[in-house]
Amino acid sequence: MGASRGAELRGGGMRGDRERDDRERDDRQCDDRAGFFDAVYDMVDQIPRGRVATYGQIARLVGWPRRARFVGYALHGNPRPGVTPCHRVVFADGSLARGFAFGGEGAQRALLEAEGITFLPDGRVDLAACRWEAGLRPGEVGARRGDADADGRASL
Repeated sequence: MGASRGAELRGGGMRGDRERDDRERDDRQCDDRAGFFDAVYDMVDQIPRGRVATYGQIARLVGWPRRARFVGYALHGNPRPGVTPCHRVVFADGSLARGFAFGGEGAQRALLEAEGITFLPDGRVDLAACRWEAGLRPGEVGARRGDADADGRASL
């Protein structure tokens, strides 16, 4: 009996095995994405009023340091607008999101200003004054001496 005939007898042939493997991989990726998004929302919920974090900072805090862009995807689909303060997340240079999902850049700025966030003359958030310290490495903009523990992560 050939290899493919034996595979067919065991459960649908090689094509069936491949399709089942693809479905299982897709299910894992969906679970991973949902878990990642939930972790992002939970972390963003912790950003105090009057502070901002960067996309990369949130990615590091949830354990995926190279996924800053995915943090943006998660926040763009925020299932709890007005509850999860996604307006408190900005780019690494303090820039606001041009495509802020809930009213545009002007709405994000207005929300931040209402919380006392200060801006530089060029329109960027003053990260040195307003950045949330959680997870900052010594020397990063907004990090203060003594805030980080031995591995460079601040206590939450």
